[in-house]
Parts: sequence; structure tokens; C-alpha cells
Amino acid sequence: MHLLTMFDLPSKTKNERRIYRRFRKRLLELGFTRIQFSVYIKYADNKTQLDAFKRNVKKALPKRGNVRMINLTDQQYETMETFDNNKYIANELPTPDFIVF
Repeated sequence: MHLLTMFDLPSKTKNERRIYRRFRKRLLELGFTRIQFSVYIKYADNKTQLDAFKRNVKKALPKRGNVRMINLTDQQYETMETFDNNKYIANELPTPDFIVF
């Protein structure tokens, strides 16, 4: 599973930009990867882990702005198509292999 997190935060004033940077930095500290401006993704092994990631993002939410989180299954994530300058590029974040003991 993947947790897709998107946000639009105010960034007109110096203080708003500081809050924006702090939230973005927290997502990176939590292990999220930026796939587009203000769009971050994190892989979770299971629903329990995904829910923990959500709780951590919610703790970091700024008082103002819009943040959205979407759960994506591996199958849904694999259907994502990415284009850069009108050219198709392969999926940037391959689904991790499961560890087998």
C-alpha cells in the first residue's frame, strides 16, 4: 500500500513559508518521497503501518492550508502513468519486494 499526501499551504508571508518548509521537512523525516511539487508518497507494508503514517502526518498538520491523503493499493499505484515534457517515463518508485524468510 502507498499513502499519497498532497498539500496546498499559504506561502505569501515569511512566517507562512517557514510553516510550509517545516511541514515539508516533517514529511521527509517520516520517509515520504516527493513525486511532484507538494505531492509526496510513502510505502506501507500493511494497513496498520499506513494508519500510523497517517497519524504522524495529522500531528504535523499546519493550522492553515489544505492537506489530502489517499490510500493506494500496489495495483492502483502501478497504473500511474508519468509524463515529463510530453514524454512517458517509467514509474519512479517501484513497489518494494516483500521480504521472504
